[in-house]
Amino acid sequence: DNLANIVTADQVIDPTATFVLVNDGSNIVDTDGFSLLNGQNLDGFGNGQSFTIGQAIPNVFIGVPGGQVTVTDSDQPVSGAATLTSSTATVLSLGGNNTVANINIFGDGQSGIGMSGATGTINLGSGLGPLVLTGSGAGAAINTGGVNAAVNVVDVEATGFNTGLAINGLANNANAALDVDRLVLNSTNQNIEIRGAVGTLNLADEATDVLDLSNGSFGIRIVGGATGTVHRF
Repeated sequence: DNLANIVTADQVIDPTATFVLVNDGSNIVDTDGFSLLNGQNLDGFGNGQSFTIGQAIPNVFIGVPGGQVTVTDSDQPVSGAATLTSSTATVLSLGGNNTVANINIFGDGQSGIGMSGATGTINLGSGLGPLVLTGSGAGAAINTGGVNAAVNVVDVEATGFNTGLAINGLANNANAALDVDRLVLNSTNQNIEIRGAVGTLNLADEATDVLDLSNGSFGIRIVGGATGTVHRF
């Protein structure tokens, strides 16, 4: 009870905030897309995740009686992962040093995750299970364009986007890198697009890693004078 809405959450500037999305049976619609500032994280109740100790709505949330409210799975009428969506903007924009896990993202004619200008380290998915993205034929599930961060795809499943993973100019900064542990893509056009200087890409380069590409006109499409090294997958 007394949980903040998505508009209030999007105004929080606490760099240590972890936002927990609660599933009430309906999609969580953020018209202009949700943004994580540097250091903020986004989590939910998917994949069996729980927050029975220590997780609370921060004092900086507006209109929450008592300031702190402990969040557990019993706070949501529908168990499991909540779905964040937008039909007018990239659903989720990352600022850097972010972890996103245990939720669903629906790109309603839009891209799922963007990270232009992000720094530090970005983790997508967790050891509990996949971060699930679903599209409606447009945009990219994940677009690394303009990122200056080390991007770790821990566990991601994406379907229905024009492009699954758009790797655009990843090596514009020496700190930029991409490592894929488990990535399952089912796209309408191209599963992975590599464009521009991308440095070294570790696409499921270890024996236990998984890279599963299906449907689409291209599995991996290299365009625009791309340069770099793709490790075995």
